[in-house]
Amino acid sequence: MAVDYVSLAEFKDDINETSANRDAFFSRKITIASRVVDRLCGFSTAEDGAFAAQTMTRYYDVAWDDYNALADYERFLTLGADHGPASRLELDMPLLSVTSLKTDEDGDGAFEVTWATTDYHLYPLNGPPFDSVHVNFEQGNYHFPAGQKRIELAGSWGDQTAVPPPIREATLLLAQRYSKRPNTPYGLEKTAERAIALKSDPDVVDILVKGGYIKRAVFA
Repeated sequence: MAVDYVSLAEFKDDINETSANRDAFFSRKITIASRVVDRLCGFSTAEDGAFAAQTMTRYYDVAWDDYNALADYERFLTLGADHGPASRLELDMPLLSVTSLKTDEDGDGAFEVTWATTDYHLYPLNGPPFDSVHVNFEQGNYHFPAGQKRIELAGSWGDQTAVPPPIREATLLLAQRYSKRPNTPYGLEKTAERAIALKSDPDVVDILVKGGYIKRAVFA
C-alpha cells in the first residue's frame, strides 16, 4: 500500500486541530492529496508513494526479447541459452536499494536462486534512484529466466529516502483544501470577509514548479 506524504499528526498540527473526531476523514483527504501530487508530478499508479521510501517486495515477468543488443545477447548465451535471452529488467518504480534479488528458474513458483550483488548492476550507475537491473556479464553467475513472475525483488523503493519539503507542503495544502470541500458548494468557501475560490490552487502548482517536480507549461 502506498505511503502518504503527510502524517495525520502533521496535518492536525498544521490546522491546529486537537480533536480526534474527524481523524478518519482527515486521513482520507491526506491519502487523496498524496496521490494527486503523484499524478501532478508524473508518477503512474504503479509508482504511488514514490516520494517516500517504502520497504516492500515486487514481482516481475521477463520477456524473451528483453536484451539491449546483439553483442549482449551473444555474451548472454555463455550463461545458458535454455532460459531465454534476458539481460536486463526494467523496473516500474524507482528503486533505492536491494535487500534481495531472487529468480524462479523453472517456473514452479519457488524463487530458488538468490543473486549476489556481484551478479548484477543497478542502473543508472550513479543512482539511486535506479530504474533497471542488468546482468553482470563480467562477474555474474546468473541471468533472468524468461517467463511469468520469474523475479522477486525486495528492497527500499521510492524516488527519495525522505519526503522532500516541497512535496510535503503541496500535500498539506491539497489535503486542507479537500477537507474543506464538503462545506464549500461549487468550490467556494463563504467567510465573513470574502468567498475563497477553491477550484484551483496556484500555490500548490507554484511549489511543485519551483521545486522542479513539474513544469508550469503543463497547466498553461
